[in-house]
Amino acid sequence: MTKQELQSQLEVYAKEDLAIAKEQGSVIICETLEGVITINYKDEEFQAFNSKGEQLTYWIYEGRMINFLVRTYDVTDVHICNIIDLIS
Repeated sequence: MTKQELQSQLEVYAKEDLAIAKEQGSVIICETLEGVITINYKDEEFQAFNSKGEQLTYWIYEGRMINFLVRTYDVTDVHICNIIDLIS
């Protein structure tokens, strides 16, 4: 998987997670660099907390929350191919 493919897939996951938060008012996400996080949704904005209840973000709009989630998902086990790997 290339870095660009990974970025695109993470954005898809983030949008799916935020869709759940919109439907249910919140969503709990495991396997992030922050551990388990909760995303709350209210009035078109999202806010993230860690499992200790510590605030990770202020109330932010969807685009910024997508960026936050893409940076926060734990992808340490994903192998990223460099362009040289693909040519070899």
